[in-house]
Amino acid sequence: MKIAKLNQASHHHFSEVLELGRKNSKTLGFLPEGAYKAHAINGQLITALNSDDHIIGYLLYSVNRRDGLVSIVHLCIEQTYRNQGIARALKHDLEKTTKAQYRGIRVRCRRDYNLGTFWQELGFIALGERSGRGKKAEPLTIWWYDYGHPTLFTQTWGERIHSRNRVTIDANVFFDLCEPPIDANRESHSLLADWLADSCDLYITDEIYNEIDRHPNKSERKEKRRRTSEFNPITHTDIARTDSFKKLRSLLFQDRTTESDKSDLRHLAYTIEAGITFFITRDGPLLDEEEKIYQNFGLRVLRPLDFIIQQDTLARETEYQPSRLAGIRLEVTRIPENESGPLEKIFCSPTGERKSAFRKLIRGLLSNPKSYQNIIIRKENEALAFISYGRPTPVEFTIPVFRLVRNPLSSTLARHLISNIIRTASHEGRQFTIVTEPKLSSTLADAFREMGFVNIDNVLVRANMLVAVSISNLINHFSSTQYSSTYIGKYLDSMLLMLTDISSVKDTNLLLRIEKSLWPMKFIDLNIPTYIVPIKPIWAMNLFYTKIAEQDLFGGNPELFLKVENAYYRNSRPNILTAPSRILWYISKGAGDYQYVQSIGACSYIDEILIDRPKALYSRYKRLGVFQWDDVLNIAGGSLSKDIMGFKFSGTEVFQYPIELANLKAVWEKTTGKRLTLRGPLRISNDLFFNLYNAGTFNKGE
Repeated sequence: MKIAKLNQASHHHFSEVLELGRKNSKTLGFLPEGAYKAHAINGQLITALNSDDHIIGYLLYSVNRRDGLVSIVHLCIEQTYRNQGIARALKHDLEKTTKAQYRGIRVRCRRDYNLGTFWQELGFIALGERSGRGKKAEPLTIWWYDYGHPTLFTQTWGERIHSRNRVTIDANVFFDLCEPPIDANRESHSLLADWLADSCDLYITDEIYNEIDRHPNKSERKEKRRRTSEFNPITHTDIARTDSFKKLRSLLFQDRTTESDKSDLRHLAYTIEAGITFFITRDGPLLDEEEKIYQNFGLRVLRPLDFIIQQDTLARETEYQPSRLAGIRLEVTRIPENESGPLEKIFCSPTGERKSAFRKLIRGLLSNPKSYQNIIIRKENEALAFISYGRPTPVEFTIPVFRLVRNPLSSTLARHLISNIIRTASHEGRQFTIVTEPKLSSTLADAFREMGFVNIDNVLVRANMLVAVSISNLINHFSSTQYSSTYIGKYLDSMLLMLTDISSVKDTNLLLRIEKSLWPMKFIDLNIPTYIVPIKPIWAMNLFYTKIAEQDLFGGNPELFLKVENAYYRNSRPNILTAPSRILWYISKGAGDYQYVQSIGACSYIDEILIDRPKALYSRYKRLGVFQWDDVLNIAGGSLSKDIMGFKFSGTEVFQYPIELANLKAVWEKTTGKRLTLRGPLRISNDLFFNLYNAGTFNKGE
């Protein structure tokens, strides 16, 4: 027996996988051929072959980077080869492939299949159960295989097993799901697959009842109304009076006046008003308008297949869409002592918080301006966030209150604000941030955990040191330093256990994940590829380049919050960049009058690199904003068929001391003995990266 990855759909083994999957579709569920292809291309299809080089089993999986987990979509063994250890071998290969980057494997399996013993023998435990989908809605057991990463690290990864996307299905998809599965509706039926049950919640709008009413058959109408109970409802008392409805009508539906068109308009308006990010349809005209709908409303209109094969990317979209902040002017103002009344009405938590308790809390903060800074963030006079922060000791940055108004911007705004908090605390030399907010919303809790905060006795703690250090030196530092805060002490105890456990493990992906959870700290003994990447000043200014030395926590231009993630596009040649990696941004001279050009001004991580056609890349990264479709097409020289490169980057630090070209050339020539040429990305050594990083961050180095 041979275990091998199948990473291309053109191989003859792919046809054998399809045949085996279709033969067992009654238990596996429906999966379109396009989904098999996408998983193969992504390296998420592991196969077992016999001595004659034929497929005798396969494991198809998906990943969720947001929650740090792997989901088995299909595990299928040819009937005559079962009970021979093939499933265990496939699962073992999956574990080897994903253990460093994820925290475990999740499987949902119908209880009536009676496979509990099988999953237990593979090392899984039954975490719980939930109802399935569809007409029968058979109960599913949720099985979990834990990779055993250090406890502290799993907390920074995120603690959510049940985070789900909210998805509205159009009438054509709903009607597909009301019929028995056949080839014509197989794509829609894939939405009912067991492996998707914990990834998304399916919604229908009230407009579905008008669509059902048009059906000529009475018994069919009755049955379809009954089937609506299987989905989550979206209601609105008067959808035609909403701004979403009016804007949609003027933008897309002025010349579309059929009953079907009017229903499309209402379905979309209901979805937008409910704050749902995804609308699933097979309607060609609606799909053709996807870009316009997204740009104006932040709503993704997708075919069922596209939604299924982009699960990992789309999961991130619900939480982080900086493109939705584009063009919005955010006002940041200090709150005077006498403004507690308005704050109570807007920010008192709806989940069991008494107004009197909230009033007492904020009045105490507002009456002590020497110890706490209290700010409110507004958009066109609409309050979005209220934050109170203090600096009780030289090493602590504390946040006793952090409240957000729930709206489509809140999740993205949360990550921008937390990123600025970490950046500010680290540049002030405050090694720890402590969040004591008593009524932290789920949106903020998720964002804090994603940014590396750890729950210590219901208080969130994070180290945020601006330092490049070896793992052993960090262990020594944490071991020898005493802090008065009980929370910091417990945090350090857990951190020391984790760092000690992994100090002997040279697992690059795991160390990188830990480094990111401690950003902006860098491990000098984490040896990943490093590059200098040229960027035009206009893009540098729009993507990340605001001078740290000129800002305090929310100073400077509040439209230019340091972004958590972003995307950059360039020619695909030379193709030397890899991911994951660290990069230094060299801001070229370019056209126009810009400061700090011809210098290295920032550093980032490259998280993902794709080379593809302009439309495919833009579709994947457009939520990250800045680049518009015309910009991406221009990079491709106006050609829709030319491959270009797009990469996602994060963890950007803007240098306080930009490294001018003359100094860069001197360092380069001293280090390499060669003259520096910067026409494209340039790979550099780890030592040179940290030499330049220290020079830009601390004004020290060569």
